[in-house]
Amino acid sequence: MQIKQAPRRRSITRAEQKEKTQARVINAARELFSEKGFFGTRASDIAKAAGVAHGTVFSEYGSKVGLITGILESILCERIEIIRKVVKKGRKKGLSRSALFLEALRAHWDYDSAQHRLIQAYFSYSWVWDQEDESEYHKRQVRTLKIYLDLLEDGAALDIGKDDPDVHDRISVLVAVFNDALRSVRHGKDEVQWARVEKAAKLLFPFKD
Repeated sequence: MQIKQAPRRRSITRAEQKEKTQARVINAARELFSEKGFFGTRASDIAKAAGVAHGTVFSEYGSKVGLITGILESILCERIEIIRKVVKKGRKKGLSRSALFLEALRAHWDYDSAQHRLIQAYFSYSWVWDQEDESEYHKRQVRTLKIYLDLLEDGAALDIGKDDPDVHDRISVLVAVFNDALRSVRHGKDEVQWARVEKAAKLLFPFKD
C-alpha cells in the first residue's frame, strides 16, 4: 500500500515576511500613539509591542515622524474612499446638494472620530513642524477637500454674493471648526461636537437648493 505524503507547506518569501513585520510595527505604533500620544511613545516601546528589533521600527519609515506620517497617509486613503462611497450612494438616492454635503461631512466626522486619539497624536506633533511638514500636511488636506469643492461646484452651488467670503475661505473656517471639535472628542462619536460642526457647515454653506 502506497502512503501519500502530506503536501508541503509553502515557505514564506522574504517579501511576505517583511510585509508581516511591517504590519506588526504599524499596528503596534497605532495602538501606542493612540494610547500615549506622539511624544509619549518611544521607538523601543513600538519595537517591544511589535516583537521586533529596535532598528526594524525605522527600516521602512526612517523615524518616528515618518512612521506616524505613514499611518496618517493610510488613514487619509481610507477616509477618502469612505466619503466617495457615501457621495456615490447619496447621488443614487437623489439627495439634494445640501443633504449630500452634510452626508459626506458626517461620514468624514464619524471616521475621524473613531481615529481621534491617533489623529490627536499627529496634531500634537504639529507644534514642532518645519516648513516641509506643513507643506505635506496641506497637500494631504487638498485631496480630501477636493471632494467638498466638487460638491460645492467651486462655490457655484452656494447662494452667496460677490462681496461675501469665497468658498475657499469658508472651507478654511469649517476645517478649523472641524479640527477643534475633533480635539475635544473624548470617547468615540461625540454628538455634541458633531453638532458644532454641522451648525458651522449650515451657516457657512447656504446652498441654492
